[in-house]
Amino acid sequence: MAIALVPADLVIYASQIIPVMPQGVVLQDHAVVVRDMRIVDVLPRAEAAAKYDAAATKELKDHVLIPGL
Repeated sequence: MAIALVPADLVIYASQIIPVMPQGVVLQDHAVVVRDMRIVDVLPRAEAAAKYDAAATKELKDHVLIPGL
């Protein structure tokens, strides 16, 4: 039985993500998932692709993303 993907409005893939929490961490090759104009998840790229059905995606190669700013 196939696992149903979770709907998302947007998944942003970035080479580096600096989250607010935990402090002092830089996440490599992660994704930020947005639904209803809210960040709902920050997780590794492969996990995001396997878990979410995104209406749109944005690839930010060679970028640092700070979610929420």
